[in-house]
Order: sequence, then C-alpha cells, then structure tokens
Amino acid sequence: MANVRKRSRLDLELPATIRQSVERLLVEGETYDAIKEWLKDKGYDLSRSSIGRYGQGYLERVQNLRMLEDQARTLIGENPEMFVLEEAVSKVMTAAVLQEINTENFKIDGKSGILSDFANLQKASIMRERWKAELGRKVEKTAGEVEKDVKAKGLSESAAALIRKKILGISK
Repeated sequence: MANVRKRSRLDLELPATIRQSVERLLVEGETYDAIKEWLKDKGYDLSRSSIGRYGQGYLERVQNLRMLEDQARTLIGENPEMFVLEEAVSKVMTAAVLQEINTENFKIDGKSGILSDFANLQKASIMRERWKAELGRKVEKTAGEVEKDVKAKGLSESAAALIRKKILGISK
C-alpha cells in the first residue's frame, strides 16, 4: 500500500492568513517555541512538534524553490534575453515536475492544473526551438548573401568572412 501523507494540523486548523504568517516567521528564522507562543496568543494551541513537522516540510520546499531560482539564474548566465530566460525556466520546471512525479506520495488528483501548465510550457519550448531554427536559417541565408555582395563590391576575403561571422553571431 502506498504511503499516504497526512495533512498537517497547521494546514487543517489554521486560516490561510495565520498559516502564511507562520511561514513568514519560519523563513525569518523564528524558533518553533516562539511560533508556538505566537500562535497561542492568536488563540491556536498547537504542539511544538506539529509546528516542527510543518516547518521542516515548508522550509524544505522553500529551499528547493531557492535552488530552482539559482539554477535558472545559472542557466541564464550573462545573456538574459527573453528566449534564454524562457528556456531556462522550462528546463528548471521540467526538472521540478519530474522530481515531484518521482516521489512515492505523488497523486494525480488535484494536479491537473500543474500538468496542463507543464504541457503548455512544453508547447512553448517546441515553438521556441522552431523559431530558433528558422532564425538560424534566415541568418545563415542573409550572411551568405551579404558575404557574396561585399566580395562583389571589392571587399577582401578576410573582411567578408569577418562580416559573415558577425552576422552569424546574431542567432547564437
């Protein structure tokens, strides 16, 4: 039988605004005891261990998101053009979805939105690759035509080759 994940008391008993405040406190580094007291002041009596279990899972998810952001920044590097950004996000998102699917607790229920978004991301990736290939063909054709024209006008072979190389660099 699959390992069924129980929902946290924080998920079940706290309103979203209070839970978000707890999450903010966790990220800010508050202790579980301090959060327990803060919740008690708000009228919620939760154990330190409940807060700890929730906090551990939440902080793990935050850490994973930070790693994904860092990976996207690394993939983008010093070339933040839009299609490069989209390609980086696509790669990071694909890795995140595959990681989620590979967990033993993965359930398709309630994930249709994520899977639909992922399918749209994949379609966008295919369109991006087609666009890049088409751009590459157009730039290659234009570079060849320019090289031929400048040679016909008397430009040296090396100067024409340099112009061609610069033009081809546009699509890289």
